Amino acid sequence: MVFTEYLTGALYLDSRTEVSAHLEVLDHMTARAASTQRTEKLLREYRENH
Repeated sequence: MVFTEYLTGALYLDSRTEVSAHLEVLDHMTARAASTQRTEKLLREYRENH
């Protein structure tokens, strides 16, 4: 099941097709995400420059 919120409500998606599409996107995001160390460095640099 996928739960998603938006400004005026929320949706619960439970069809295999919808859930599969969301899992595929999450897998892609996980594979491309920066490491913990890289994220800490990026946030530190951002904080120092803004």
